[in-house]
Amino acid sequence: MAEGTYEYECMRAELLGIEKPNYDIFMENLRKTEQKEVLEEEVDVENLKKINLEHEGLTKTSGKLDEVNNILKKTQSKINQMKISCGSVAGLLKNRLGSFTSQSSLDVEQVENKETPNPQETTNPCNDTSETSTPSKIVTSMRKSDLQKGLDKDLSALDAMIEKAEHAQYSMSHQTKQMKSFIK
Repeated sequence: MAEGTYEYECMRAELLGIEKPNYDIFMENLRKTEQKEVLEEEVDVENLKKINLEHEGLTKTSGKLDEVNNILKKTQSKINQMKISCGSVAGLLKNRLGSFTSQSSLDVEQVENKETPNPQETTNPCNDTSETSTPSKIVTSMRKSDLQKGLDKDLSALDAMIEKAEHAQYSMSHQTKQMKSFIK
């Protein structure tokens, strides 16, 4: 006899010496709990879909940040090549006019190009200390675990994007300073 059935509740009432439950009321309560479980499942499925869509958006944004960082790396190497070959704009003009005969070599600053490490994905396992006796409880705990994993993955992606954005901001600021000093 399975737990949660009318017969089980009747036998339980006999053993405890209490009044047997009304069949109609029992069935109404059972339908309400089933409807509640179905509603929770639909909400969880919708939340998983939203998380997946958001993760796709985060992946695209992260790719764009990688692209910006690659462009900044190429720009930095071109700035360094210009410094080596031309010195400064004033030096270039002097060289072109012929008044500057020898140009001292300039030390080229090398900017550390930090590679953004992939953050380790940490997942918090769903702690389920109670024994699950019905398949619906197992499915529910699996859904909750999937939701938790999806949220953790999104947080890891957001952390990586923040690091990439900070790196891009630092690189742009440094390159702007270099270009200003190059023009002087």
